[in-house]
Amino acid sequence: MFCVSDVAVSLITLLVALVPLAILAIVTGTGITLVWLLIPGVLLLQIMFTLGLSLTLATYGVFFKDLHHLYGIFIMAWMFFSAIFYPIEIVDPKYIFIWEMNPMVHYITIFRDIVYLGTIPSASSIGVAFIYSSLMLAFGCVVFKENQERFFLYV
Repeated sequence: MFCVSDVAVSLITLLVALVPLAILAIVTGTGITLVWLLIPGVLLLQIMFTLGLSLTLATYGVFFKDLHHLYGIFIMAWMFFSAIFYPIEIVDPKYIFIWEMNPMVHYITIFRDIVYLGTIPSASSIGVAFIYSSLMLAFGCVVFKENQERFFLYV
């Protein structure tokens, strides 16, 4: 339940953050388009991925106590390899395959397409994001289910 509640709190925070984003889009003239109606679907994919990752990390965090310290370092590195603060186009084309393997790049690209460019994301981006979300959620559920019987031995 802790994983679900953490993901739910983060979702609420994101939804609250979308309000100033919408206001900023209106003020800057970018505007809110009908494409913004796709945001809930993309959020669902992101929630699935995040919940699966949370279940996995929570499970392994029970057995490996230092995992929460390493998690912060991992997240910082992941952020720089996710093209959040820079466009993916500045990456040398011969290294783009590394970024393509990063699941977050697809979610970020989809959100950029919707919010920043006002365009419908490509079907391939949505498809890859769906595959990553489904696989991560399934993996997290399996890892959690297989190990939950042993939690009491380590807590």
